Amino acid sequence: MAKINNESVNVGDKVYDITQGWGTVSAITLGDIIVKFKNGLRITYDTEGNYGGIRRLFWDNPIVVEPTKDQYLWTTLKSCMLTIHSFLAKEV
Repeated sequence: MAKINNESVNVGDKVYDITQGWGTVSAITLGDIIVKFKNGLRITYDTEGNYGGIRRLFWDNPIVVEPTKDQYLWTTLKSCMLTIHSFLAKEV
C-alpha cells in the first residue's frame, strides 16, 4: 500500500514534488505511485514517495521557513516547530 508520511495515497490526491511542484496522483500500481504534472510530465515514485532513493513527494511544500545562517536560531526554530507539530498531532 502506498503511503506518504503514514497516510494512504489515492488516485486523484494532490501531492508536492520538491523539484516539480504540484501534481496529481494518476495511478497506483503494486510498488509505485505515478504522478502527473501540469506540463504533462509523469514521474513514478516508490510506495513512500521516493524517486531514485531520495524522498521527493510530500502532501505540501515541506519548506515552511527559509533556514537562517545562525545555527542556534535555526535549531531553536526547528525545535519549536516540531513541538507544535507533535502537540497538534495529538489533538487530531
